[in-house]
Amino acid sequence: MIDELTTNKTEFFREKAHFDFLDTEVFSKVPRDKTIKIWSAGCSTGEEPYSLAIAAERHRLNYEIIATDLSDQALEKAKQGIYTKQSVEHLDKYILHLFFNKKEINNKEYFAVKSYLKNHVNFYKLNLIDEVYNIPRDFDIIFFRNVLIYFSQQTQYKVLIHIIKHLKSNGYLFIGFSETIYNKDLPITRIGPSIYQKEKTLQ
Repeated sequence: MIDELTTNKTEFFREKAHFDFLDTEVFSKVPRDKTIKIWSAGCSTGEEPYSLAIAAERHRLNYEIIATDLSDQALEKAKQGIYTKQSVEHLDKYILHLFFNKKEINNKEYFAVKSYLKNHVNFYKLNLIDEVYNIPRDFDIIFFRNVLIYFSQQTQYKVLIHIIKHLKSNGYLFIGFSETIYNKDLPITRIGPSIYQKEKTLQ
């Protein structure tokens, strides 16, 4: 039922402006001795966390990514990391060469995420309306995009409170371009289109 109700629509480097911000304002400023921690909340079939991994690799960062979703079906596909030619055709050729292996399955061409990239991404099943999230609470970046649309406004606030608790002070929260955070008393400040930063004095 969950798989039927959720669209799982996604693509590599979806909403490119967010990745441009990461490149110029975040990843380019990370110290070489720091391990940056990222959470892809609502990761669907894996395109988002793998895009984040590719972006981090291009900056030669030390990084860890946790990706969560409620759908078993989506998580299984994400763990496999195998995508159709159509789903990667918009990616630059050097990205395909560095981060994917071309393979043929049933006479059709597919692209599989390389093992060293997959090793940086850990997938878990997580229901965002649960009272407790059994994942770390020290993320530098949380991508929580195109998930709020599935919740009522009251539930959105509850989920956002939980999400923000897992974000470091000064950490970045990204939501979808079509989404809006209505509650003004959350401990975050809008710093760009659909980009928020956790207030420094709050943990």
